[in-house]
Amino acid sequence: RSTSRRAISYDRVPPVILPGPAVTRITSVSATISWTTDEDSDSAVRYGRKAGLFEGQQSNPALTRAHSVKLTGLQPATTYHFIVRSADAAGNAAVSREAFFKTQPAAGSPPPSLVQEFPPLVVL
Repeated sequence: RSTSRRAISYDRVPPVILPGPAVTRITSVSATISWTTDEDSDSAVRYGRKAGLFEGQQSNPALTRAHSVKLTGLQPATTYHFIVRSADAAGNAAVSREAFFKTQPAAGSPPPSLVQEFPPLVVL
């Protein structure tokens, strides 16, 4: 009786997130987050208004190397913190460092004013 052994290889290497992600098309209520990976993987952005707290997520399960996720329903003139995550077909995932962006002010709102306060003048 003859038996043959076949080597089975398992993908245990996560995709690499290449330089990025980049934030583009920032409006008062949306922004687009883009990044690339070295292998086909899905796309997810977790985001929130406080560092390390990501209450929102937008994702796309399609496997690609060029990722672009549009965040919508954002608040005007607000800073958002985010991370991106990409997982390959085998489930190996890579996560970016946290980054942030600020949405534009609402249309028609007055521009921010600069107020500089000085300590009281003391006359001796």
